[in-house]
Amino acid sequence: EKPSIRAILTDKSVWGLALARTITDPVWYFYLFWFPKYLGDARGLPLMAIAATAWLVYLAADIGSVGGGLLSGRFVRRGAAPIASRLKVMAMGACLAPLGALIALQPSLPLTYALAALVALSHMMFLGNLTTLAVDRFPRARVGTIFGLIAAGSGIGGILSTPLVGAFAATRDYGTVFLVMAALHPIGWLIVWLTARKPVAVRQ
Repeated sequence: EKPSIRAILTDKSVWGLALARTITDPVWYFYLFWFPKYLGDARGLPLMAIAATAWLVYLAADIGSVGGGLLSGRFVRRGAAPIASRLKVMAMGACLAPLGALIALQPSLPLTYALAALVALSHMMFLGNLTTLAVDRFPRARVGTIFGLIAAGSGIGGILSTPLVGAFAATRDYGTVFLVMAALHPIGWLIVWLTARKPVAVRQ
């Protein structure tokens, strides 16, 4: 049965997942595009030193992306419901990502890198399982359309956050950015839990 666009657009869980991406994806964009600039502006690292070390943060993101999927899959194989498994791993990410706020205190560079890597890993654990929720919740005939709406939330988050981060970066007030970013994953997880923790029963 052809999915109803009206049914999709009036489903609060679709907008909840999209809003969660709007809120949390700016964290990834910050660490992807702005963290190297922070290392140069606020920590005085030369470009070559940043290039030689910052890749560790993005390696951690790879590990989180793969590991988050493996972990939720393991919960499913042990008998847990798929949606509950995704939410559990997302909750882990939402609890770990706020530790990035400690970077605002300008700890030692090794600790700074470790904290940034932890945030990147946590975000990808969160994102991978949020994305999979669309497959878990909705019939196959709807997944493409719904995932397009959810993914659009990421673009909107980037559009809204980039000028704000740029304004703080212009004054080198990165501490405020780290503190704000620390709150976004818990908020995103709460939105998903409130709107998308139950499967959708739709006649196909």
